[in-house]
Amino acid sequence: PTPRTPSPAAPSPDDLRAAEARRALDQCESASRARRWSDALDRCEEAVRLDSRNAHALTLLGEAAFATDDVRRAIGLLDRAVRLNSRSARAWLALGGARQDAGDRSGAAAAYRRYLELTPEGRRADEIRAVLEGLQ
Repeated sequence: PTPRTPSPAAPSPDDLRAAEARRALDQCESASRARRWSDALDRCEEAVRLDSRNAHALTLLGEAAFATDDVRRAIGLLDRAVRLNSRSARAWLALGGARQDAGDRSGAAAAYRRYLELTPEGRRADEIRAVLEGLQ
């Protein structure tokens, strides 16, 4: 008799959920890169629904909310993102922009300063330094 090869174990529900979350985040990133903001909102909301502690997904969702003029929602999402990952320069930069748009000059300045602490030579550092001077 030929020995039977055990069949591979079925993925666990946690593994399936993690794979679904990764797929949603990939779609979120793709839509964001293409600046398809309505699609990005849908995809990023799904990514956040599947993994509410993913700071990157929250940042992308916050950027999409800001791009579609939902500034208050953007601020809330980006605040959550920086609480989860205080080293995300991208989240701090987006939060600065959203707060500035909302008229919160001191909040914007604080977020921009944190962005510059994290990336003093970043691609937008000089621009943000100039914005900060205008906010002072």
